[in-house]
Amino acid sequence: MPKARGAASEQGMYADATMRRNLSHGNIAEAMFRLWFERHCAHLRRTHLVQLGYNPLGTVPVASKSWLPENSDPDFGLATTGAEGDSKVVLGISVNAQQALYYIGSTAGGYCSIDLLEQTAQGRRRPCPNIFDCHDGLADKGRLWYNEWNIKNDYPRFESKAGARDTVLVTLLTKRPAQVAAWLKRLRDGNVADGDRMEQAIWVYLRQGAGPAPSQDVAEFLRYLEYSNRRQPVLADFGLRWTLLSEVAGGRIERWLTASAMFDRGTPPKKYCVPESASGQEAGLVQLLERVDSSG
Repeated sequence: MPKARGAASEQGMYADATMRRNLSHGNIAEAMFRLWFERHCAHLRRTHLVQLGYNPLGTVPVASKSWLPENSDPDFGLATTGAEGDSKVVLGISVNAQQALYYIGSTAGGYCSIDLLEQTAQGRRRPCPNIFDCHDGLADKGRLWYNEWNIKNDYPRFESKAGARDTVLVTLLTKRPAQVAAWLKRLRDGNVADGDRMEQAIWVYLRQGAGPAPSQDVAEFLRYLEYSNRRQPVLADFGLRWTLLSEVAGGRIERWLTASAMFDRGTPPKKYCVPESASGQEAGLVQLLERVDSSG
């Protein structure tokens, strides 16, 4: 989940309502990934999933919160367990959710700024080869976005600090976080205690997982996450896509900078824009995690 940056203002991201919304959506997306991991990677024997990222319980008042770069780790890590029970993170895992693939209309101003395009050795700007298809919003030319600050600063710093081999950048193409967040809001509007109880359940699940005997509240949350109020699951497809930090940061896959239209105030955040066709899918991520698990 991309981390908010910039001066600690009581506006925008830092307003209570906006912070609660952003944290809620992010927590739900991370819960979806943990559920995916428990379904598809329970057979891993040498490694386990650990929660790393910035996930406070409730809204943190700006006056009592300092933004420390050290807190901007990926959301999860794949960790080994040593002989003395200590864990070592060998792979970072960042989780982001997009309701749909992005295209040029998703950017600030509805266009890609030429000033953000990379320069050639001769100092000329290299045009993005997908500009026209992206403008037309063609489904097979959709894009994934990654926060520039995470790619260039936060996650490389984490890898150096933890000794991790790489960081997996996971994107879930789904509207489920917004739908579940609306359910949580209805709970809170009806009874604040019910909303707090369910937020606590999500917080516990992110850190501990379901386990063999989840609490009643965790089980209730997981049922709604998967089924809503229906008998058949609405969460049948996680829409999972992934790339590696080393590929994006190192330019081994095609990527361009753009500016997000989704911001509250000030300068729009820059995003690395990657074609969905360059990403991996669910089976490939399972295979990657199996390789890391087998090598310890």
